[in-house]
Amino acid sequence: MQRARHQLLAGAALAGDEHRGVRVDDLPERIREHHVSHVLVAGEDPSELVPMEEVERRYIDRVMQAVSGNKTLAAKVLGFDRTTLYNKLKKQR
Repeated sequence: MQRARHQLLAGAALAGDEHRGVRVDDLPERIREHHVSHVLVAGEDPSELVPMEEVERRYIDRVMQAVSGNKTLAAKVLGFDRTTLYNKLKKQR
C-alpha cells in the first residue's frame, strides 16, 4: 500500500498542473492495468458458483499475475511441478 501511495504522489508531482489533477494516464502502467481478480468458491446463490475447472483457471491466472508471470514460482505456489503448470496453461488457451 505504501508503494502505491508513493506512486500516486509521484504521478501527481509529474502531472505538474495543480488545477488539472491526476488522470489515469499519469499513473504507472502497473496501476493503470490492474485488474481485480476474485475466485468465488462459496456463496449463498447457486447461480454464482462455477465449476471446479473454472475455479482452478481463475486461481492459476491470479497466481500468475501475483508472481509477474514467473512460471517456476507459480508452480511452487500452486503445488504443481512446472510441466503440470505448462500443460494447464496450454489447455487454457
